Amino acid sequence: MFISEEKVNISLYYETYCPFCRKFVTEQLYPTYVAVGEIMNIELVPYGNAQHREFKNGTIQFECQHGPSECVANMIHACVINLVKDMKLIMPFINCMESQEDPASSAKLCCEKVGIDYDRINRCQNSEQGQKFLLSEGIKTEKFQPPIPGVPFIVVNSYD
Repeated sequence: MFISEEKVNISLYYETYCPFCRKFVTEQLYPTYVAVGEIMNIELVPYGNAQHREFKNGTIQFECQHGPSECVANMIHACVINLVKDMKLIMPFINCMESQEDPASSAKLCCEKVGIDYDRINRCQNSEQGQKFLLSEGIKTEKFQPPIPGVPFIVVNSYD
């Protein structure tokens, strides 16, 4: 029997308030990560069907399918993904937020539960840095070919 030492690459394009995305994260992706995470490379792309507009003054306005709270939660996820960079903290954090009734308002609770510096994430989420992180997730989503038909959208072993 041949056993590959290569990891399985998983990309998840999602929205933080999409009920199907939340169910996928909490009932499939996270339990799988807990069971066999050491054989997985996970890329999380929190944007989904959001849209953005860039203004001449440098600000970026986001509009999310499930409303402003989803934009806040998407940006929190983008900040955690880009600042923390440790899946052993990121995955439990994402699972925690997606398990809550209102993900956007649960960031502090989930940071404390997992051991992530909430003040750092909150500063990011309320700054130009957070906007740039979320914009980057949006560009990644928009550039995917063929276009993503909806979320959750899961890609296994795709190499760019």
